[in-house]
Amino acid sequence: MGAGEDRISGLPDKLLLCILARLGSARAAVRTGVLSRRWRHILGPLPLLLLDGNHGAPPPPLESVLDKIDAALAACDAPIFKRLDIGFGLWSTADGLGVPAMRAARWLRFASERVVDGLYIYLPRPEIADGEQEAVLELPACEAKMGKDQEELELPACTRAKTIKLKLQDPWRLRLTPAGVFTALTSLTILMGAMTGGELTALVSTRCPCLRRLRLCLTVVSDHDVSICSGSLHTLSLRLFGTQRLEVVAPILENLFLCDTIDEVCISAPKLVELAWRGATCYPHHRHRFDDVGRCLRFLDVDIGASSAVASLLQKFDQVHELKLAVSMPREITAYERFLNETNKMPKCKILTVSMPWNQHDSAPVMLHILRSCSSVKRISVQLNDYSGCSSVISNLFLTFLYLREHFKFRSTMDTLFEN
Repeated sequence: MGAGEDRISGLPDKLLLCILARLGSARAAVRTGVLSRRWRHILGPLPLLLLDGNHGAPPPPLESVLDKIDAALAACDAPIFKRLDIGFGLWSTADGLGVPAMRAARWLRFASERVVDGLYIYLPRPEIADGEQEAVLELPACEAKMGKDQEELELPACTRAKTIKLKLQDPWRLRLTPAGVFTALTSLTILMGAMTGGELTALVSTRCPCLRRLRLCLTVVSDHDVSICSGSLHTLSLRLFGTQRLEVVAPILENLFLCDTIDEVCISAPKLVELAWRGATCYPHHRHRFDDVGRCLRFLDVDIGASSAVASLLQKFDQVHELKLAVSMPREITAYERFLNETNKMPKCKILTVSMPWNQHDSAPVMLHILRSCSSVKRISVQLNDYSGCSSVISNLFLTFLYLREHFKFRSTMDTLFEN
């Protein structure tokens, strides 16, 4: 090739696009502009726009990373993109800085105008100094920061996006735009951040008419009541800190996951087949209603024991194909007696999974009681989650299972599995 000859510029656009698409990230694609003048204008029509970390390279300062993301987006002049993926999994935040909300706002506006399929933004969490706590900000900590130092992030309507997954930062206050509908959205995930109950209700119930899968981990502030009414929801996973009342009306909802304590719950889901309620410290059954929910489930997962009264949830169902219990028993006799009373009658099940601390002092009698209450079990799986003091526990459990195998041998075949 002669001096100054540029054979790359002579390649067809289709071939150049194939080469750029295989680079794996928009940042690498942008840097190819130094190879040829034509590469600088080919980036626009790329169907996927992936901005992530650089494997093997030293982590750059966060501000430098943000500038590169903005530059990559500015270099893209295509009217639409199938997917925008901004991930910080490989970028360090060792400088202790968080991403400013105004930066994320630019990316969301870009997505609302151009993304037609998937939007994925995963922000890093600022490094936690020694002695500070790392957790989702719960009330009243989040409300205390909702003053002059709190950043706000507006969620523009991405009318053509089908999937949106956002991992944001606390304590960003998320707000809706005055108008706009997520017309095509079928799957939504938002992790971290804070919203009022009213705006959260509006987002799910009126702004997302085609939503089928919803996962939220947020702090609910100011207005603490949340109402989710959707004729399209199929799967719902909620971890809402600070929620006082939750209402769910979803006629085709099949899968529901709730985490932590909610003062009052009203569920109307006639198609519900899978239910998980984890991490709750209490279950006031007189304030928790399951309207139009059948008494047979395919899967039920609850915590029982310790300070939990969630075991009373078991009494709402007559039959469960697979029952999963996380057991943590206190040493107080009154709490133990309450556990025995609440689990005396449990739904019939074919598959039973019980998880408990490895060194729980009363594991054998607890297992014996549970299995007597679930006499229709065909398969048992026991998961022991701790390694301290295991020998006596295993001995007691082994003797218990020998007795149970003999006791149930004419009714069922019981496969006992120990899983670490």
